Amino acid sequence: MKRGFNKKTFPLLLVTVALLYACIPEPLPVRLIPVVKPEIVVNTQIIPGESVVVLLTKTFGALDADENSDPEDLLAQLAVDDAVVILSSETQIDTLLNLGNGIYGGVFIDFQEGQTYRLYVQSESLGVVTAETQVLAPVPFDDIEASLYFTGFDDTLAQITYSVLDPVEQNWYM
Repeated sequence: MKRGFNKKTFPLLLVTVALLYACIPEPLPVRLIPVVKPEIVVNTQIIPGESVVVLLTKTFGALDADENSDPEDLLAQLAVDDAVVILSSETQIDTLLNLGNGIYGGVFIDFQEGQTYRLYVQSESLGVVTAETQVLAPVPFDDIEASLYFTGFDDTLAQITYSVLDPVEQNWYM
């Protein structure tokens, strides 16, 4: 059997390579993307019996950041640090402290299960936003464990394992 260049299979190979090359898509030009109007984005976390943290950032476009963006620089650009943040209920009013980088916090706020709380945010640069929610019953951890693993590449991995008993009533616990 003779090995080497086969004149009968060469056209088939050429057509296959051409078809595969034709399957590679051309990049689509991206133009006329509307500029995103900056608006306040609110993220909150209540630690039952201890404190509340509110993170205020502003909206940004999908192409405003990429894999080369420095997370600290990006947070500095997105953080809303010029706001007055007020948390109120029927029985109390608290002005949260600006802790920097868009983080506002309050300690010793006595959140009552079932009570409605209102958040009022007024930013000099972005305007006013409000929110209202009702505090649900806390769901404590049944079990929680934390472990640290050293990867050997000048890095550390933290693993947290936990379990909770999800109440029967409708809820949105994570």
